[in-house]
Amino acid sequence: MLKAPFTCGAITIGIFWLLLTSSRVHAQTPVYQIDDDATILAAARAIIAEDPDCALITTDESGQPRVRTVTASTPDEDMIIWIATRPDTRKVQQIKQSERVSLYFNLDAKSAYVSVMGRATLHDDLATKELIKIYEVAARNAFWPQYPDDYLLIKIVPEWIEVMGFGISGNPQTWRPQGVSLRAD
Repeated sequence: MLKAPFTCGAITIGIFWLLLTSSRVHAQTPVYQIDDDATILAAARAIIAEDPDCALITTDESGQPRVRTVTASTPDEDMIIWIATRPDTRKVQQIKQSERVSLYFNLDAKSAYVSVMGRATLHDDLATKELIKIYEVAARNAFWPQYPDDYLLIKIVPEWIEVMGFGISGNPQTWRPQGVSLRAD
C-alpha cells in the first residue's frame, strides 16, 4: 500500500521531467541547412527588400493565431525588424499577452518566401519613434495624423528564420526550408 503513492509520485515527476526536457530538446532541434548562414540571410534580405509587406501572426486570448498584413522595416544587421501600428490595435493587445510572433514574407511569382519566428516588444518612446523610419513622413502622417501620439513601434527580434527561393532550396523529400537559428542560448 505504501508503494502506490511513491509510484504515482515517481510517474508524476517522470512526466513533468519529460515535458520539461522535450520542450528543451525541441527548442534545440538543429535547423535544416545546406548553405551557410550568410548565404541564407542574404537571400532572406533580398526577398524582404522586394516586398516589405508581410503577414504578422500573433495569438489571441483563446490561442487562435491571428494574421494581418503589415509593412516591415528593412532588417538591421541582426535581422531585427520593426513594424508601426496604432496603440489600440488587437495586435498590440495580443503581443502584450504573448510576445511570440511570426512574420511571413512571400513572393509568389518567384516561388520565394521568408518566415521569421521571434519575440516582439512594444516601443512608445519618442526617441525610438524618431530613429526608426519605416514610412516617408507624408505616408506616416496620412496613417497616423496625431503622430507621435497615435503611433507605436513593434520590434521583432528573430530567433529563427527559414528561407526558400533566391538560390536557397529546401529538403527535396520533406520540403523543409533551410533555416538559421539566431537564438542567443
